[in-house]
Amino acid sequence: CIAGSRLFVARAIHQRFVARLVAATRALKVGHPFDPATQVAPMVHVEHRDAVAAMVAQAVAGGAEVLCGGAIPEGPEFDGGAYYLPTILAGLPNDAPICREEVFGPVLAVIPFDDEAEMIRQANDNAYGLACGIWSRDFPRAWRLARAITTGTVWINTYKQFSISTPFGGEKDSGTGREKGRAGIREYMAQKSVYLDLTGLPHPWALPALAAS
Repeated sequence: CIAGSRLFVARAIHQRFVARLVAATRALKVGHPFDPATQVAPMVHVEHRDAVAAMVAQAVAGGAEVLCGGAIPEGPEFDGGAYYLPTILAGLPNDAPICREEVFGPVLAVIPFDDEAEMIRQANDNAYGLACGIWSRDFPRAWRLARAITTGTVWINTYKQFSISTPFGGEKDSGTGREKGRAGIREYMAQKSVYLDLTGLPHPWALPALAAS
């Protein structure tokens, strides 16, 4: 659920970064989940794998460029499994369906950006807000982005690290409430307000009624 589906890259480094990203993605080992060498395992079901493949096909029909993957792997070792090659897409606008819907598959859309404000606007222009990751050597900028992007969790120069004491949950359509930490415990509690008068004096609003009795 926290797998990144959109990757915003500064245009100044976009071409070089994407080339290295594609090379690293192609080197990932797709295989059986019980194989310790496997880095990308099959999805939960063939029906879901086919749904992911259909989303990629729709993106390609809409103008996306497949930089790697975009297909079901062939070979007897993949028979009977819901395998799909790790896929990187380029040339998509931020409002493309595959950029706005939850894919739940090994698919990443790479989107260049020119300035910080544009990137924040595009990152927040989505119905979901579970988690995001920021990679930067400029710590003040990374902190500024972390505050501006609407998600329940933000990682800076790391990803998918958790602590049992840190609340986890999403914003917008990514769910309500928090789990883990004190905030998670409060989800199982109900707040009650109890008022106790220790003065023995009547309330001011009751004085007219008392005087008339």
